[in-house]
Amino acid sequence: MSMVSSSVVIPLNPTFILGNPSGDLDSTVSALALASLSPTAVPVMNYNRDELRLKPDVTRCLTELNLIDCEGVCFLDDFASYLSSLPPSSPP
Repeated sequence: MSMVSSSVVIPLNPTFILGNPSGDLDSTVSALALASLSPTAVPVMNYNRDELRLKPDVTRCLTELNLIDCEGVCFLDDFASYLSSLPPSSPP
């Protein structure tokens, strides 16, 4: 497993599930739901973490309904950090 932030953990051999870049509620819930079907799937919100404040419907749904802790969700900037931490791949 790999940490990309203090609370986002990426498993070995992950499958990334990206939501829509608009980050609307149905895209967010769909990415989270689909990712919950596999232990190696990681839902990635297809926008940066600081943009979550612009999506009060998403924040309210996820936190007030205790669906998920927003700190543990992987966002696009977390994903970019994870990719930059990987060793370069060798040519085939």
